[in-house]
Amino acid sequence: EGTTIASELPRLENVLFMDCMRANLLSISQICDNHHHVQYNLNECSIVDSSGTCIIKGFRTSDNCYRIKPL
Repeated sequence: EGTTIASELPRLENVLFMDCMRANLLSISQICDNHHHVQYNLNECSIVDSSGTCIIKGFRTSDNCYRIKPL
């Protein structure tokens, strides 16, 4: 368990690091437990903090995942 340290992304705590994964996965329930809102539409998703500020945007990929990008 740990905390993300990517300076261009918001701090995420209690994350699990798995060396065998080719991509990092975010737990939607854990994000919501931290008082954020996750919104999806056909091509993108947004994670919004409790003050209404969008803190992460994700864009749908060809394999039906959402790749996040720093704002």
